Amino acid sequence: MKKCVMSIILMAMFVVIAAVGCGNNTHVDNIPRDNASNNNSQRDNIANDEYAVIHGERIYYSNSSGFYSMNTDGSDQQKLNDAFARYTHVVGNRIYFSNSNNSGYIHSMNTDGTDLQQLNDDTVSNVSVIGDWIYYNISRHSGNSYGDDGMGIYKMRTDGSESQLLTDNEVSNFDVVGDRIYYSTWDGIFSISIDVNNRLQLSDTFAWSINVVGEQILYINSDDERIYSIEMNGDNQRRLSNDKTRSIHVVGDRIYYSNESDGRIYSIKTDGSDRRQLADSDEVEWIIVFGGVVLGIDSGIENYIFIFIPV
Repeated sequence: MKKCVMSIILMAMFVVIAAVGCGNNTHVDNIPRDNASNNNSQRDNIANDEYAVIHGERIYYSNSSGFYSMNTDGSDQQKLNDAFARYTHVVGNRIYFSNSNNSGYIHSMNTDGTDLQQLNDDTVSNVSVIGDWIYYNISRHSGNSYGDDGMGIYKMRTDGSESQLLTDNEVSNFDVVGDRIYYSTWDGIFSISIDVNNRLQLSDTFAWSINVVGEQILYINSDDERIYSIEMNGDNQRRLSNDKTRSIHVVGDRIYYSNESDGRIYSIKTDGSDRRQLADSDEVEWIIVFGGVVLGIDSGIENYIFIFIPV
């Protein structure tokens, strides 16, 4: 099936997979509803390399043909500009993202696509906006050729000024919570204060998709690609699921993920209990959970399919 992105339909009790521009539509009926919280956090975008975000009543999404927005009911679709965005965050009337059409540099623009600005000249692999600061990561995965010099977590002001190096080692992903940064390297899971003091090693596990929830850190163990949790002091590390997955999203007390064994969307509680299958579709690779909506993306080619599931 030819997959493009331009037309997405939300239906009260259906999942709609919509090809943008051209292609076939597939409908999967009778998806069960879940009792997920309606927390609306964009922190998952840094952990899971997503290309879409819901902000207010608008969905902002991107593929290789440009940056788009539309209402959450699928109406009023607009192309904002030609940027190809990753790690997208909307703060007020500004959008911040890594622009794959310009070497992965961090950019910002208005929510109508105007006033596009380049904020740095480094290729980044993660972006997160906290208050007046943008946190980002430079690694070999970013496409830079620094060797061991220059890699690590940085922060800069939202206008691109005051860039500061916070960690001086290669980082796979991170989560900024309160006054601490939780991150993973080849040597394990660490935390450090945002003023670069009191660095603690919590585990020797190489982790993906770090999510700090309450007093625990949820992540994917790279050794077996299963979901684990560990307390913020490094105690009580344990496996929560036997399903293989590439990304996790946490809303309230539930973890949403795509099972690599069958490609379907599942959720479990943050203690690992109450496993539920949410979608009978085998094309889902990535999930974003915002405002009670699960959004799955099949990123097998340069364009993307969006799957909306009311939960």
